[in-house]
Amino acid sequence: MKKIIIKILKSGKSIKRRELLEIIRKKWYWVSDRAMRNAIVELIEEGIYIQSTSKGYKLCRKPEDFVEARKYLRKKALSIFNRMAKLEKGLRELNQIKIPYGK
Repeated sequence: MKKIIIKILKSGKSIKRRELLEIIRKKWYWVSDRAMRNAIVELIEEGIYIQSTSKGYKLCRKPEDFVEARKYLRKKALSIFNRMAKLEKGLRELNQIKIPYGK
């Protein structure tokens, strides 16, 4: 599946997750969205620079691609951190306890 993902992303255009999944399912009808996303994470961990933004996935080829990907990931990380903080606040209010950071 990873070879097909790379082949599709080499086109240079951004492709939405749903569209990428539809293309992959033409070859492997049983592939889940989670399996595809895991394959993309594995590719990134193997050193393939894949940009993930609201526009979709694409290979990073220019410095601007890396900057845009970084901005998007920073925004996502902040969003996740803020959700975690709200959950912790709600739990503290519910239980009147202090949650140690990182647990």
